[in-house]
Amino acid sequence: MTVSPGLNLQLQCILAEPEKHFSVVPDHQAAVVESVKHIETIARSMYDSMSWTICRAPQDCFFITSDMPLCVFLPTSRGCGRFGGGFGQEQVQVTFPIIPKLLLLIDWKRRQPQIAVGKEFVREKNEHMAVNAERWVIANIRSKNIEDLVKRARGTRLMPKFDRQVVSADTAKRLRARARHLEEKTDSH
Repeated sequence: MTVSPGLNLQLQCILAEPEKHFSVVPDHQAAVVESVKHIETIARSMYDSMSWTICRAPQDCFFITSDMPLCVFLPTSRGCGRFGGGFGQEQVQVTFPIIPKLLLLIDWKRRQPQIAVGKEFVREKNEHMAVNAERWVIANIRSKNIEDLVKRARGTRLMPKFDRQVVSADTAKRLRARARHLEEKTDSH
């Protein structure tokens, strides 16, 4: 079977701007189920292969936490990154604040089991924690810097926790595969 040029053009238009023609609604239960399937593999990799380091904040700094205290951050370029995945990626940084002065850092870099970190490191990890938070950012003291950080990060609270471009590309790929499958099925009859 041959697809008519008009239908082919229409399909190309749809695939060029999938967000105009489709709405993507994440199935949070399916996401949790899918994540659970991989827990053992990820945990084994993290425990056996990654470096676990306790980071100590300087005297006049502290780490914040949130309702999502395990923060997985994958830098993609200077000042940019993605949250929530990429454990196998060389640059991934997994952080978990233990107390205001101590933070657990899990990554692929080899270093001492305990290190003192600078103010810039604390600022960066606090920013990641605030952006990663679902609803609550928790600090041990009231601070103008933390209030400002929360104000800057609060816009991410309502943002979907997935990348539109990735979802659009995946949707287009699936639609193309489905169209090929239907075409093959029609050709075989």
